[in-house]
Amino acid sequence: MSYFELSLIAVALSLDAFAVSVCAGSMNARQTHLLRLPVLFGLFQFLMPVLGWMIGSSVRSLIETWDHWIAFALLAWIGLSMIREARSENGHLNNLDFAAPWTALTLAVATSLDALGIGMSFSMLDINIWSASVLIGIVCTVIAGAGLMIGRRLGEAFSMGQWAERCGGCILVAIGVKILADHGVFV
Repeated sequence: MSYFELSLIAVALSLDAFAVSVCAGSMNARQTHLLRLPVLFGLFQFLMPVLGWMIGSSVRSLIETWDHWIAFALLAWIGLSMIREARSENGHLNNLDFAAPWTALTLAVATSLDALGIGMSFSMLDINIWSASVLIGIVCTVIAGAGLMIGRRLGEAFSMGQWAERCGGCILVAIGVKILADHGVFV
């Protein structure tokens, strides 16, 4: 596999993290997000292909059977929480901090499960998993960081408030549904 092809895979794997980062940046654009969330996304995008490669084909069918459901459940849980909180009395999602360890970890795992499958497929090919995973992790960190900055600018420019919270929640649920659709659940 060429470096160009690996780069395209890295960008494709980073798109979910980008979308989540835009949502996070638009709602509570705190300085801690600018480093913590993208680094965590990049770290998991690095680790999951390595883990997938290590697991290889021995348990492939078991993980492939459930990975999309796990990703959907995690994204739907966070997304529905965002929507519910946006409708609450205070009207703002003040208590959901995207940089909080549990929330950030949940999002990092949910957006990197597809990289686990990539790692499994890499185990069957003659691909250096370490260089491929480093590339994937770096690209994801950069793309997620850009998503946070874009979301932050949008949040400041348009004072998105409750609308952004609801929209962000819907986007997370939609990403989860897309993951299910990509795995043929709706056919």
